[in-house]
Amino acid sequence: MSTTAARLVALPFALAAFGLRVLDTFWVTPLTWRIGAWPPALAAWVVTLAASVGLPLGGYLLVTRRARRRGATWRIEPGGPGGPACFAAPPAPRWTGPWAVVMGWLAGAGLVTERVPGGDRMRFATFDRALPISVVAVGAVVLLVAVLVVSDRPRLTLDREAVTLRRYLSRSRVPWDDLLPGGPPLPARRDPEHLDLYRLTVGVTAPVRLPAGRLQVDSAYLAHTIRYYAEHPERRESIGTAQGQAALRSSFAG
Repeated sequence: MSTTAARLVALPFALAAFGLRVLDTFWVTPLTWRIGAWPPALAAWVVTLAASVGLPLGGYLLVTRRARRRGATWRIEPGGPGGPACFAAPPAPRWTGPWAVVMGWLAGAGLVTERVPGGDRMRFATFDRALPISVVAVGAVVLLVAVLVVSDRPRLTLDREAVTLRRYLSRSRVPWDDLLPGGPPLPARRDPEHLDLYRLTVGVTAPVRLPAGRLQVDSAYLAHTIRYYAEHPERRESIGTAQGQAALRSSFAG
């Protein structure tokens, strides 16, 4: 399964989480009221609530277990009219997928409901603006899920001239010659959330934070790659080629 497919397959699991959350609200919660005694009723409510998010999340993690692994490799993009050849790291499905499922579950919690007076049933709230509030709340979360899964952000690319990070609403481009030598160091933890690049701008050291934990590339390999090309300008011509990838892996193994 490709990285893109692993992100997109989160959508049906997010929809399942939404449906299970709604089912828990309208069917399971009234059942707990009929149980009566609070310890078993509370236990039943907690277990079913956890299952409504745990089952779709576990299913997604099982289906995408191989695609979520981050290896010491870059996606090679040969370039063309739109830009130069480059190494690219798309957003990691290990981050986008689980969050999409959880947000789908939260969308199900956005419905404004109330207990039927004098009964053991749940219904949509009847006060003014209850329906518009539900529509806006659910719609906003659904939109966020779509943006998270469909958009190719954050995305890191390395070409012969610079390192470019594209976020959702911004873009940072750091020329190789602006990077301070010796960094970034290999991460102390296996899966750090961030790696910092340091550039010298008008004599002032200004960090550029890379969201390493959200990119589909091993964090240690990412740090090594940037340091490798920052310290060896003569090798930047091979960026975006299979030969460049092979030389990079060999230097990383060494």
